[in-house]
Amino acid sequence: MCICVCIVCSGGGQWDCKDEACPGTCSVEGGSHINTFDDMVYTFHGDCSYVLAKDCNGNQFQLQGDLVQCGLSESETCLKSVTLALTAEKTVITIQPNGKVFVNGIYSQLPFSAAGISAFRVSSFYLLVHTSGLQLEVQLQPIMQLNITVSNAYQGKTCGLCGNFNKNQADDFLKLSGVVDSTSAGFANSWKTHASCLDIKNKSCVAPMVFFNCSTAGPGAKGAECQKSCATLDMACVSAECVSGCVCPDGMVSDGRGECITMDTCPCVHNSATYQPGDSIKVDCNTCTCKDRSWQCTKNQCYGTCSVYGDGHFVTFDKKHFNFDGSCEYTLAQDNCTGQGNGTFRVITENVPCGTTGTTCSKTIKVFLENTELILTEGTYQMISKGQEEVTPFHISTMGIYLVIEANNGLILMWDKRTSIFIKLSPDFKGRVCGLCGNYDGNANNDLTTRSNAVVVNPLIYGNSWKDSPSCPNAVGPKSPCALNPYRQPWAQKQCSIIQSTVFSGCHSVVDPSPYYDACVFDSCACDSGGDCECFCTAVAAYAQACNEAGACVHWRTPQICPLFCDFYNPPGGCEWHYKPCGSPCMKTCQNPSGGCSTQIPPLEGCYPKCPPEQPFFDEDNMKCVAKDQCGCYDKELGHFNNGDTVPTTKKLC
Repeated sequence: MCICVCIVCSGGGQWDCKDEACPGTCSVEGGSHINTFDDMVYTFHGDCSYVLAKDCNGNQFQLQGDLVQCGLSESETCLKSVTLALTAEKTVITIQPNGKVFVNGIYSQLPFSAAGISAFRVSSFYLLVHTSGLQLEVQLQPIMQLNITVSNAYQGKTCGLCGNFNKNQADDFLKLSGVVDSTSAGFANSWKTHASCLDIKNKSCVAPMVFFNCSTAGPGAKGAECQKSCATLDMACVSAECVSGCVCPDGMVSDGRGECITMDTCPCVHNSATYQPGDSIKVDCNTCTCKDRSWQCTKNQCYGTCSVYGDGHFVTFDKKHFNFDGSCEYTLAQDNCTGQGNGTFRVITENVPCGTTGTTCSKTIKVFLENTELILTEGTYQMISKGQEEVTPFHISTMGIYLVIEANNGLILMWDKRTSIFIKLSPDFKGRVCGLCGNYDGNANNDLTTRSNAVVVNPLIYGNSWKDSPSCPNAVGPKSPCALNPYRQPWAQKQCSIIQSTVFSGCHSVVDPSPYYDACVFDSCACDSGGDCECFCTAVAAYAQACNEAGACVHWRTPQICPLFCDFYNPPGGCEWHYKPCGSPCMKTCQNPSGGCSTQIPPLEGCYPKCPPEQPFFDEDNMKCVAKDQCGCYDKELGHFNNGDTVPTTKKLC
């Protein structure tokens, strides 16, 4: 691995880091595991020919790989061959698993060298192909695997399954259509080079498709492997051999579902859903409109979200997943990262452990805003004001199961009153924050930056650097609760399988369920001293909330699975309270009589009342609907007083 950083320890104990021009490396291992040029790892079990990498700004090279099923199950796939086309297909090199190399369709003995290209066997297991700015290292035994190295000159200019080499993992699933897909399957399918993959062996073609027979075609003919689809219209077809199969008639392309359509009716695809020309979708805070097979999107700067849930599971502002669990107070996020001047906010969290494995059962959160400190613990909050301001720099409300803090500076914090915290930050803070939530600069690769400004790869080193007190002991190596409690693993896997089941099928193409399932099993194994269901429910709720924020509402709770008994709040014979999985419009409350909320607050599940017209205000302290004159009073520390009470700070009757 090439570490492209020069590190100098400068004054004040800070690391001064500088990126160097370094080549990019992508690998295809095991026939399904792909590590992109930007070091993003994903798994895809394909059964077609795919563009692995190409020069998207020109025609210098295009590299294709054939992935095929090679076992009894669909998850057993192998790399069958590698084809490299250079300089607009003037030279096409095909490498087979047995080590045979074909140049422009003609078998070539190794070593081979011509026109700036060289290929040779370095051992019985490995073969190298080298040309200007590009090198292929092909493993032949025991299975075919591939390492691709491109020079720094291609930075930001590549595309395909290996990503775009721009040092940003977050957009590695960027498709030619102009949007980032949420899943590896949706992304990889967009890079198929054979539109007729599923119909290759089907000799009876459905009209208007016709069968193309390579055996009756002339030399150099291209068959079904070069059938154009809406997704491949802009790709050159590099054909290693003619493939017989069903093709669309001239002037038509495949729609990817076995039908033929005209090019002007090609739809756009996002997260496996199809949209017609003129249709619009929301991608985060932007609106994208389908036009000419591509998405035309607005350029709004969106809020970033950091998620912390369960037993130390983190998703940073730049979407990096990692695990860290310690028993100290840790800085989640702050905007005073240089130690000079005053910041506008700081968020600190402390885990409260329980059980024999020390799993986290609850969190204590401290939020510092200007001269005010908020302490969130045991399902409620306490405010400590260190100044004389009459107006607090934030607003607190209850939304479903969450306590929501909206600060005036662009910070929004949502807490489920247990172990889940979601922090949203205005784009004004981009690149200006630090802590366990990362630096919010759009680059997930440098998110693990320690307090001393060193980029590390070990979450343990990273997490310990953000302790609030140096005297608190460091967290030690990662736990493995399922290994410590093997009797709990079958139960945990069975319960957590709801995340990967049809219950959440509407969200799978929008939010990858894999890291949430793994976190659920981890936490459910760890809760061995009661609270089994709470650990499980919190983990599933974290995935449901990620789905909600992505626009995929899932009604997953039942009377048997993590129920919320909203009827508890109803008065005898009343029916005001109901469970809403996707939240409710902003309500008029005693603390927020205008009923205005930030548009950045996502739908939050929980129990919500439907207040009657004669009692339109929600009293969050007493959890009931009231008339405005029954709301009582609040002091500057948000203490609540009923009508007739004396407010200590003003000595006046409420």
